[in-house]
Amino acid sequence: MQLDLLLLLNLISTSVLVGVILVIHFVHYKTFIFIDKSYFEEFHISHIKSISYIVVPLMLVEIIVAFFLFVDIQMGMSFEEWYQVLILVNLISVISVWAVTFFLCVPAHNELSSGKNNALIFKLIEANKARVILWAVKLVVSIILCINF
Repeated sequence: MQLDLLLLLNLISTSVLVGVILVIHFVHYKTFIFIDKSYFEEFHISHIKSISYIVVPLMLVEIIVAFFLFVDIQMGMSFEEWYQVLILVNLISVISVWAVTFFLCVPAHNELSSGKNNALIFKLIEANKARVILWAVKLVVSIILCINF
């Protein structure tokens, strides 16, 4: 795949995911506290199903594209060292988001699917801060990569 197309897909997928994670973090997760216990399970399961249709395909595109960008740089494409470092930071950011998602956020969501737990909701919000930061860093890196291609 052409490098310019990979860089564009990288920027688009990351931009959309940053928008989604900001709304989830600063609006949606905080509303979990206000959902009545009697409706919480149904609400939470609906949230998980709905958000998965948006987030899962984008996260898959993002990690695949980050991997191909890294491979392209390693396969002899000649770029300055700082550019290669940014490609590596791009990949590490995605891997880190996946790690936080699957080791911290998914287990919290799995528990919340069984019922409302305010302490767990606050734990989820705290864990999600890492994803907000990682995706924000990745967005800045993605912009720099596109501008300097």
